[in-house]
Amino acid sequence: MSLSGLVYIDSCAKKINEYRRPQTNDIFKRRCMIPPHKILLTNLAEIKPISAFNPGMLLENGVLEVYARVIVGYFEYASMIAKIELPLNSLEEGVFSREIDAKVVVGPDTWLDIWGAEDPRVFYLEKNKVMVYTGKTEKFYESSYNKTVPVIAVYDKSANRWTKVSYVAVPHPLDKLVTFNKDTFLVKMLGDEKIHVFHRPVIANFPTSLWYGTSSKEISAESKSIDPLVVEDNRIVMLPSEFEYNIGWSAPLLEVDGKYIEIAHAQCSDCYYRLYALELEYSEDKGFEITGVSETYIMEPKELYEKYGDRPCVVFACGACIVKDKVIVSYGAGDYFIGLAETDLSTLLSSIKRIK
Repeated sequence: MSLSGLVYIDSCAKKINEYRRPQTNDIFKRRCMIPPHKILLTNLAEIKPISAFNPGMLLENGVLEVYARVIVGYFEYASMIAKIELPLNSLEEGVFSREIDAKVVVGPDTWLDIWGAEDPRVFYLEKNKVMVYTGKTEKFYESSYNKTVPVIAVYDKSANRWTKVSYVAVPHPLDKLVTFNKDTFLVKMLGDEKIHVFHRPVIANFPTSLWYGTSSKEISAESKSIDPLVVEDNRIVMLPSEFEYNIGWSAPLLEVDGKYIEIAHAQCSDCYYRLYALELEYSEDKGFEITGVSETYIMEPKELYEKYGDRPCVVFACGACIVKDKVIVSYGAGDYFIGLAETDLSTLLSSIKRIK
């Protein structure tokens, strides 16, 4: 089955890469690293995870809510998501020396995620605190499509729990082509009824690229069933360059002076995972469009804990926030450790070149 007529490829999807070079100007200062043996899962027999990585993050009243992917045993490598609270004024430079309490908040218990809940992105969608994570479905080991789907959970404040309310899907017959879908977050603009969906479907024999679309579905913690959020008007907005295997969305968008900054990731031809930056603009008629890109990568594995882990040479961001004039990213290091790094907002913005 051909992709022709099923998804639109933006005219600038390839042009973006004319502005990029296979080099790195690492602009991030490493703030701290949290190894798994320093994390205590208080609501799971007070055990410590074998690995903890790829954390989403949200800044709430001076506290970093870090939502990490944790693994407690290597049978099928099944993951859960645990929440860690880190006051900004308590961050330790370097490796954390003290133990940190964490609480498992999302685990595999539906057909959508029975083989694992991975790589959360956490953000606000209007007044709702929302998490989108990758669920390894019941079909993961037996199907050629829908092996993973982005699962949407909403925080129910009155019940103090996360409720799974939906999952991201693409229309038929495109759904029969998508093997995996990952790296997803949602945006809803003020006064706009649509939800804007940034996701990364993987299709055999097609480059793994950045996708964007919209949906008219409402998201609420009061949903009685887990129904699909179907993404319409899918567009491929960026293709990998000749020096990359694949690319993906990383942290949810950061709004800066009416524009939006995305920290994205790439698996490069040398197998390293690196980060780069995008600028996006929004209009009511066209939605979100990429208008700028960093000429070089802005972060790459350089510390020992980023180079050696369950997967060598990986920095993989899932969260970002702005604190005064700084940008903090939460990332997975080597598929084993939690990392926090920061850069000046002005430095990040100056790394981006406008696409003409």
